[in-house]
Amino acid sequence: MRKNEGRTVGLFTKVSPEEKEVIDQKMALLGTSNLRGYLRKMAVDGYIVQLDMSNVVELVKLLRSISSNPPLQRDTQPLRPRCRRFAQRICGSLAGH
Repeated sequence: MRKNEGRTVGLFTKVSPEEKEVIDQKMALLGTSNLRGYLRKMAVDGYIVQLDMSNVVELVKLLRSISSNPPLQRDTQPLRPRCRRFAQRICGSLAGH
C-alpha cells in the first residue's frame, strides 16, 4: 500500500474457482483488468457505469479535421462523404428527440 493513499484497512476473502471465473468474465465485459479497483467499486457503489462514447470520439475527430484546415470558401470544399454520412446520422438522431 502506498504511504499517502489513505486506505489503511485491508480486506481479504477467498472465492471459488467458479466465482473467480464469473468475476473475470464481468471484468472482461467492462474492459478492465484492475481487480482491486473493480472489487472496490462494486463493493462501495454496487454498480459500474460504462458509457459508449464512440459517437463523441468520431465527432471530435471530424471537428479537429475541419478546424485545422478551414476552407477558403464554404462552397468550394464540400463535405467529404464520410463526414456527410456522419452529419446526417447525428442530425437524424437529434431530430428524433
